[in-house]
Amino acid sequence: PRVPGPLGLYALTLPLLAGAGGWLARRRFGGSEAARAALLVLLLSPAAAVHAWQAELAAMDLSLVEPVSAVYEAVAAAGRATTGTGGMLLAAAAAMAILEGAGAGAILAAAAAAMAALAGLSARASAEALEAGAWARASALATLAGGAWPVTGMAGAWLATRARGRAARLLLVLATLAAAWTARAPVGELLAGLPHPEATPELPETAPGLAPALPGLPPEGLDAALAARGLPREPDEPWACRATGTEAWVRRPRATAALSLDAATPVPALDALVATAWRRLVKRVVLLGRATPPRGVLGPWLATPGLPLVTEAPPREPALVVLDGEARWVSPTGEEAAPPAPGARAACVILPTDTLDVAALIRAGRALAGPASSRRCAALALPPRDRRPTAPDADGIRAMLGRLELPCR
Repeated sequence: PRVPGPLGLYALTLPLLAGAGGWLARRRFGGSEAARAALLVLLLSPAAAVHAWQAELAAMDLSLVEPVSAVYEAVAAAGRATTGTGGMLLAAAAAMAILEGAGAGAILAAAAAAMAALAGLSARASAEALEAGAWARASALATLAGGAWPVTGMAGAWLATRARGRAARLLLVLATLAAAWTARAPVGELLAGLPHPEATPELPETAPGLAPALPGLPPEGLDAALAARGLPREPDEPWACRATGTEAWVRRPRATAALSLDAATPVPALDALVATAWRRLVKRVVLLGRATPPRGVLGPWLATPGLPLVTEAPPREPALVVLDGEARWVSPTGEEAAPPAPGARAACVILPTDTLDVAALIRAGRALAGPASSRRCAALALPPRDRRPTAPDADGIRAMLGRLELPCR
């Protein structure tokens, strides 16, 4: 179990402090409008503290997430961050209704509670839309989750104009700002902490998709750029088949690098870059494309979709597919094989021939490992060049498949 830090302890003790402060304010100032507004500020402060605490925990958890799934996890974490704040806002509304009746304070706190619930639901729905590949809907819902607070702000501002006395209006403005800030999901803050690659004109044009939370590295000076990240240079490691299950292989943490390559870069040139990354212990590369993203807060992270390629050997009994302009599924002995069913989430070994370039490889790879509704492959493994066919003829494919040492034993 997580031990609360200073902010967490502060948030947990604030309800008691707010209640005691509200009781003292009521005893001291009676039923004046300024006293009711001050009481509202005190009752809203626990929800604001819990909101800040939840956002901090979400940011800490996000720092441990794999770069290829960081955007999805940020949106999902933003939805979870609203879990405790809605209940506290509703409790503040109930307390105001009991102490002061159905006045401006109770209405404002209730509106904020409703908006917090809406923000949380919108963030969760956005994460589901990202998983399904509905990029425009995901971006719109994420924008709503992080930007619903102006509705609460406008409601509070209208209530503040109806209050009598300068002190009451000022305190209601403060309460409005606290309620509006608390009622939103921290989508923007969590995404702002993630780096995203730049979409340059040289990148292959493709459909929108999730970008990795990594800067794109050009092919020039790749080894020096990886060394600057603190990755040591190691002697060549054998590419050995792993006798593990598919799920464990897919979820295995890996050092990752995002590559910004020209669309016409041939596969042999890509192989040389993959070998350079391999010697720096990078076991997954992400090929970046460029797309016209939908509007909304997720736009920058959908403008540079990435195709992750695992360069480690696959698990036992993977699916094999030769890419030479079309996808041809084969068995380890070279015979034609049936493809995995849509949604099967298999571990797939792709065998691109030298006739492909990076643009064609990205198109073919995204068709295999696309959204969950049609995804045949949970992850794609790219064997080293000496384990792949260099020509699409049957004899060459059969000869190279023997060197893959599949299936694992």
